[in-house]
Amino acid sequence: MSTAARPSIRTEGLVAIDVHTHAHASVSGAVSAEAFDAMAAYFGNDAQPFTVAAMADYYRQRNMAFVVFTVDAISVTGHEPVPSNDEIARVAVEHADVAIPFAT
Repeated sequence: MSTAARPSIRTEGLVAIDVHTHAHASVSGAVSAEAFDAMAAYFGNDAQPFTVAAMADYYRQRNMAFVVFTVDAISVTGHEPVPSNDEIARVAVEHADVAIPFAT
């Protein structure tokens, strides 16, 4: 086990934790278009799909942390989620100062 220091969320100065966010884009560039289009239609907005890294930048600028997971609609669509739970976990480690991964 490594003894190297790992980034962690510092609660001092933290304004809030957003407990329900979805990553809609993979670091590979893939976007779950079907899930994203359905979400945009449901909420009636023109939001852009974000990667975990882009979300981390957004929340850092606001002194916030966030719980992030993918959109898992496999039971409805038959399509695997993009990004995958594995990707969410892997990338969240790189942004552990603000990102809290959650698997669906």
